[in-house]
Amino acid sequence: MTDNELLEQLFRPMREMQIEDDGFTDRVMQQIELQESPAVAGTAARNSSLFTLHSSLSTKRLAHLWTALCIAIAVVLFIVMRGWITIGQGIYNLLTTPPTVHSLLMLIITVSVPALIALTETVRHERLSPI
Repeated sequence: MTDNELLEQLFRPMREMQIEDDGFTDRVMQQIELQESPAVAGTAARNSSLFTLHSSLSTKRLAHLWTALCIAIAVVLFIVMRGWITIGQGIYNLLTTPPTVHSLLMLIITVSVPALIALTETVRHERLSPI
């Protein structure tokens, strides 16, 4: 017996089952049919696509503004809390303290996490790009 036959056998009783949804499924199916219908595709589809485009641009603009705000807050906090001193002390301690198992483990984690992220992004980009 194939996988498809097993799945068919498993879900066959569910086909006859009716779930009360106050006509929600019928309304959704009507909307899908209206969107796919070429006769209705005129003004409604054009307005819908313009709304989607406008909403997409608004969402992107908000995302960019939020990112800029977070970066600005991070820069202000870095300056106010004198982050360069902490970074300098960390580098000094790293160079002057003899290595321990704990520090080597932290160094491996610090290097491997960005490397794994870069590798994952490269693989995903290769998978998505047309050949």
